[in-house]
Amino acid sequence: VIVWLNILFGIIIDTFAELRDTKQKVEEDTKKRCFICGIEAYTFDRFVEGGFVRHTKGPHNMWMYLYFMHHLKLKDGTEFNGQESYVYQKMVQKDMSFFPLHKSLDLVSCVRGGD
Repeated sequence: VIVWLNILFGIIIDTFAELRDTKQKVEEDTKKRCFICGIEAYTFDRFVEGGFVRHTKGPHNMWMYLYFMHHLKLKDGTEFNGQESYVYQKMVQKDMSFFPLHKSLDLVSCVRGGD
């Protein structure tokens, strides 16, 4: 009985250790990479005024993207403007290509500004 309990406790402890490691990796990724565009934090810290924090609190605030998608689900489709219609159609098709993957206007304006 004791051997079986030790095996069971070992399995439980290993499972929790794996869950903790997975959670730590997700948290680390969230702190080091933009959720919206996927560009690494150091790029913004090097080239953009205000760095990664301004980028993720401003243009690529993940909560504003979520709010916008929720807003589209609640809004009457006949009242959509062009951008809303485009994004809504992509959402219906489960196509998330409207996200600016590996793109950011922060970096484009920085390059154009000569930094």
